[in-house]
Amino acid sequence: KKVRDAGLASVAAGEAEAARNAAQALRILQQEMRLAYEIRIISRPGESSGLWRIPKVNPDARNYYLIVEAVDERGSVIERSIANEETGQRERVKKWAARVSKAVFDAVQADKRNDGIIQNAVIGVKSAGELDPRWTVDVQGGALTQW
Repeated sequence: KKVRDAGLASVAAGEAEAARNAAQALRILQQEMRLAYEIRIISRPGESSGLWRIPKVNPDARNYYLIVEAVDERGSVIERSIANEETGQRERVKKWAARVSKAVFDAVQADKRNDGIIQNAVIGVKSAGELDPRWTVDVQGGALTQW
């Protein structure tokens, strides 16, 4: 609604560029609302399923991440726009690292170590008509696009 209102205000003020930007933002939002996908932990030979980092702002802490990808109904991996918490930049990527609790990280690590397969690889679902995925594990809001 805020984008729509800003666009209408721009039109009323005769600010064509701002109105075009608002219209583009609404088109992107509409596309996002139509998308449906699962967020799956990557579990392929030769690829890591998780990592941890020591944050620069707190060298006594560790942040834990699961490496994930968005998979649509056809089984295709789709690009997502992800904000990298270390750089502050938003990037379009096919895989990213979602920050999770240590308990979730440890459980996935133990599961994979058991037989090489992550049994519960789907950790989030984004349905059509929703903007954000529903997570099935404790995610902590941060993400990495490079590691």
